[in-house]
Amino acid sequence: PILKWPLMRSLSNPNHYRAFLGLPKTMEQTRRYLTVVSSAKLEEILIKDLDVSIIDNAQDIRWAEQVLSFMMGDGRRKKDLGGFTLRDKGPVRAALNKIESRRKELEEKSEVGKPITKKNNVQYEMDRDVRIVDAERQAT
Repeated sequence: PILKWPLMRSLSNPNHYRAFLGLPKTMEQTRRYLTVVSSAKLEEILIKDLDVSIIDNAQDIRWAEQVLSFMMGDGRRKKDLGGFTLRDKGPVRAALNKIESRRKELEEKSEVGKPITKKNNVQYEMDRDVRIVDAERQAT
């Protein structure tokens, strides 16, 4: 129990999620700690203190989603959770939503920096001009 609060507070820093994935027993123990914490404290840790703006790549987002899904117990049966289930999954879902919105921001940012290609159904201005010129040549 000495590490209870530091482990739970580390969930408010997305840079720590990779470490959780490397330490599955620690991640399980943290999940169990979250089940006995009040909803208000859970909201403070996962909603108010979670700073998703420091996530700057897709890999960090995937790690954060994996850890938060694990904390919710997604994909696991109740008996596999050892009787430790979250009373209120709302704050964890809200944290997942924050991370999903950050994913969309990063995707939009990366789309702005990329050149427009035919894959996005938009063509270069030069391509359009060449096609117009070709059409005029064929018409004459």
